[in-house]
Amino acid sequence: MLEACSTNKDSCDWWLAWFCLDTMDFSKLTLHQAKRLEMESQVHVLELESQLEKERRSLSELRKTHYKLAAESEGWDQEVRVFC
Repeated sequence: MLEACSTNKDSCDWWLAWFCLDTMDFSKLTLHQAKRLEMESQVHVLELESQLEKERRSLSELRKTHYKLAAESEGWDQEVRVFC
């Protein structure tokens, strides 16, 4: 891996960052590498939060549909109220 680091600095940075995340040992990072890794991690967290929010909305809509279909099939007279 050292040969790859000497010829391709970006590849080395990526490998070192991955290794540090995997082992949770950040002692070998430079200031620049640590900041870059922190920003990339924050972006990843924001992407995951966005995906989670979309999935929650989808689940909510699915539940509303399920409750409506259940009410129709059971012949409930009252309107089903869903609280979100």
